[in-house]
Amino acid sequence: MATTTSADGTTIAYDDLGDGSPVIVLPGASCTRGVTRPLADALAKDCRVLNVDRRGRGGSDDASNRPPFLVEREVEDIAALIDVAGGRASLYGHSSGAALALHAAASGLAVDKLVMHDAPYNLAGDESSGLEWHTRLHSLLAEDRPGDAMAAFMSMVGVPAHVVDGMKKGPSWPAMEAVAPTLAYASAAMGADHGGAIPINLLTQVGAPTLGLVGGAITMTSFSIPVVTFMKEVESAVSFTDFMAGFVKSFVFAILIAGIGCLRGLQTAAGASAVGESATRAVVSGIILLVVVDGIFAVAFYILNI
Repeated sequence: MATTTSADGTTIAYDDLGDGSPVIVLPGASCTRGVTRPLADALAKDCRVLNVDRRGRGGSDDASNRPPFLVEREVEDIAALIDVAGGRASLYGHSSGAALALHAAASGLAVDKLVMHDAPYNLAGDESSGLEWHTRLHSLLAEDRPGDAMAAFMSMVGVPAHVVDGMKKGPSWPAMEAVAPTLAYASAAMGADHGGAIPINLLTQVGAPTLGLVGGAITMTSFSIPVVTFMKEVESAVSFTDFMAGFVKSFVFAILIAGIGCLRGLQTAAGASAVGESATRAVVSGIILLVVVDGIFAVAFYILNI
């Protein structure tokens, strides 16, 4: 692990991997650089990768006078990382990390390329959910209820209530509570205080080549591009072999995830604490198994020239 210092004195931790054109990898809400490490390792085969702990989590601290939780502070963090990279870098961001990367690119930093992966913006007309989340999150943090803030976030992203209750009894919950205040930075990056809609004004300020990875048809219709046009472009770009390869992997991954869940469920002892521990083990086991199996698929597809 290496560190650099942001403009306000915050220490930003990162892994410095590989050689080549620099890429800064930004994880999503509540995630540390450990979550994006497999991706960073893959990119490091061809690039120099700075795999980052965003401020307030992992090895990074937060020297700002919060609240407010300002996206400008995280943009300054990226500026410090770009200096480490030699003055220019490409940005990859996942989820709220994608929104943060967009802010950085639009601010005028020396960004060569921008990749936004699954930025969870609301569609036009659905801003109320973003506003409600922003209000609820900041209310819970103001009342010094980080555990409730994290539980609210988990529920918002679709984790069932009984699973959240079990996680609260598990060994990883204190660490999750500790990073709960950083959810406000994710909210700021997403523009939740304005509804979290797609920020057209920021997109028009980006001069770097930009790739958006998300549910394509939904994104295109939000820009008034017909679904028929989108499907024709997909048909010309994706072969049947590509489709079947993805389908087979998805089917295998689904079986593995279901199997891990059932196995850990059968091994669960009585009590809420045991449920939380089993849920954590199921998630960790599932991630490790999927990474290994995905690597096996990659080798097999390479040999078969798929």
